[in-house]
Formats: sequence, C-alpha cells, structure tokens
Amino acid sequence: MARVERVIAVGGFGGNWYIDRQAVRAGAVQDGLTFRGETVTPGFKSIVQPATAICVQLILDDGSVAYGDCVGVAYSGQMTRDALLYPSDQIPIIEKYITPKVVGRELSAFRPLAEEIEGLVLDGKKLHANVRYGVSQALLDAVAKAKRVTMAEVIAQEYGTTLAHKPIPLNVQVGREWYTPGTLAFEKRPIDKIILRRAENIHTGSIYTMDLFNKQLEYLAWVKERIQQIGDKDYHPTIHFDLYGHIGFAFNNDVPKMVSYFQKLEKTAKPYSLIIEDPVNMGDKARQIEVLAALRAGLKKAGVQIITMADELCTRLEDHKAFAEAGAVDMQKIKAPDLGSITNAIEGLLYLKTKGVEPYLGGSMTETDRAAQVRVHIGLATQPNQMLASPGSGIDEAYCVTMNEMLRTLALIRLRGHRQ
Repeated sequence: MARVERVIAVGGFGGNWYIDRQAVRAGAVQDGLTFRGETVTPGFKSIVQPATAICVQLILDDGSVAYGDCVGVAYSGQMTRDALLYPSDQIPIIEKYITPKVVGRELSAFRPLAEEIEGLVLDGKKLHANVRYGVSQALLDAVAKAKRVTMAEVIAQEYGTTLAHKPIPLNVQVGREWYTPGTLAFEKRPIDKIILRRAENIHTGSIYTMDLFNKQLEYLAWVKERIQQIGDKDYHPTIHFDLYGHIGFAFNNDVPKMVSYFQKLEKTAKPYSLIIEDPVNMGDKARQIEVLAALRAGLKKAGVQIITMADELCTRLEDHKAFAEAGAVDMQKIKAPDLGSITNAIEGLLYLKTKGVEPYLGGSMTETDRAAQVRVHIGLATQPNQMLASPGSGIDEAYCVTMNEMLRTLALIRLRGHRQ
C-alpha cells in the first residue's frame, strides 16, 4: 500500500472575494466592486479583498500526487467562523504540525487519518478550520489514488453509503450581481446564464442591504418573467434567495408579519418554488433556533410551501445537530469549508437525513476549482438534495467545474460497476 513521502503547501488564490459584511452593515458606501469605509471585522485589511488559498500536495512513494486546497468563505471571520485564511500564517503550522503526522503513513483508509488531523490541538485550540478542510481533501485524494478508485468510492466504502447514479442537482448563484428594472441589458446576463443552462436551482442576487430587500418582490417578479421568456417550457427551477436576516430586520422578527410577507413571496413566485435562506439573524444561536422554529411553524400553519434554510449561526457540526434537533428549518446548508475536515461535512449530511432535514452541500464562491471538485465527490457519496456550483460567481465556470467533475466520476463508477 502506498505511503505519503512528502507534503508541499503553497499559497494560492480563491475564486472570489472576502467581504467584511459587518462594515457593509455599518454603512460602508459601495464603490463598484468594493466599499468606501473602515473595516470592522478583525483580520480584514480592506472591506473587500481577494480570497486566498493554500494548495496542499501530498507526494506518494509510488510517484503519484494528491491534491487538496485550504479555502475560506466570503464572510470569513464573521458569525462564529474562523478568521481569514492567510497562507503566510498557516503554511508554517502545516509544515510544523501536520507534515510529521502525515509523512510515512500508509494510505489504507481515509477516515482515521483525517480524524487524526481534525483532532490536533495547538495552544488549546483546533487548527484553523480551513486548514483542516484542505488537508483532509488531500488525504482523501491520496487514499483514492492508492486504491485506484474515485474519491466518491472511498467515502461510500468507509461510511457505508450508496453512490449516486446521476448528477446531484446544482444550485447556481449570481452573487452580488443584481438586475433591477431600468439598468443596462447586459446586467441581466447572470440570470440568463443559469436559465439557459437549465440549472435546477437559481440562487438569485443576495439581499445584503435593506435597500435591496425593499426591491425583492420586484426582482422576484422579474426573475419569474425571465424564466418564462427564455426558458424551455418544461424547465421548472426552484428560486433561492439569501436574505441575511432582512425579513426579520424589516418586521422586527414578528412572526405573523413575516408569515404575511412569505405569502406575498409565494404568490409572486408561482408557479415556481422558493427557498428562503436566513430570513432572520438574531445574532445568537439559541435565539436563532427559537425564532426560526416559530417562523417555520407559522408558515406550516398558514399553508405556505416555501422552504426555509439555515446558514448563519449554523457553521459547525454541533450547530447543525442543534438546529436539526429543534426542527428549526426545512433545509440546512452544510457549508463545508466552515466545518473543518470533510469528515465533519460527511457526518453532518448523513445526520440531517436521519432527522428529516433536507441537506444542502455548500461551499463558497471563494473556493478553488480543486476544493469544488473534491466537494463533488462528497456529494456523489452522500446524495444531498442539492449542491453549490463553484468557484466564483461567473456561473459558466462554476457550472463547468462541478458538473464536469460529476459526469467524469459517474462514468468511471459505471465502468467499474460493469466490470464487476
């Protein structure tokens, strides 16, 4: 069985941008891609800055190379997430503490190796979540290469899951690039790209300010109209909005008033289904669970079929278990880079299924192509309801990277199945 001979870690770049959302909420003025104002979140050098990555390579004694990328998310350092990932800070830690644990190890199984790295403690704390994430990707790839199978097959074998036989539905996101009536026609293009590619889930422009929230119903009506104008007659996507708590902000977290607004959203969207992510943001996990659960109950009582989703304040494995136990929402976003080792993402996805919660396998626009590819294998082995297309917010690139990796992997799995 192959062993790890050497570890190489180099600084790299993510597919999008880190954003100090706390500074935006504090009144920073938008200026094109960036914002004018002072940073608020510790670790930010500017309100918008390029996402970073650490590219980890494991050289095996048979000459093969395994790859994984340490990446963060757009709102790193905020809402209980680990601080921004700076390669200059974290590469020395990888070299000093992870390399000695990995070099020389036999690659007979992925899970125990990844869990050992997940359990490393330095000065009373686990290693940075994004570091654990990237190193575990490389370990998964290394075991797959040693066994001459796909990464999805390794996960399925070690966790006893059933491999998908077709692509996982993709959630394709526009990011911050909005269209509002009266603007130039080329600004419609992001939504058009998603519709023309027939993605199952359209993640619309994010509602990250109250001004944008006030235009949501108008924007939703335009998205519906655009689907009907240029989409195929049998194309029936789900429309997804990330609210960042703005329904709660607008209605002072009053459940009956929020339910009334949801009814307007549902009426406007028909005949299309809706996902509403983070309708409230209470700033505290216990209160977030409480209000989301009350909202969900109110929606069900009113007969509203909109799916509610949790992301903020639900960033770690223990958070996901707490939200699921309380029945806070219909769908939970397992945002893999936040959870550390991909073993936690796998466990979280499987746990949500046991609780009747729809699992969404998320990543971030700030991911790399490699991180997105590995996440595809997690999806094929655990079969979430849907999965984010990434990296970046250009749509074409994200769709290409994730969909092609799924199609390549499924073809290999089918070939091996026919031979057995």
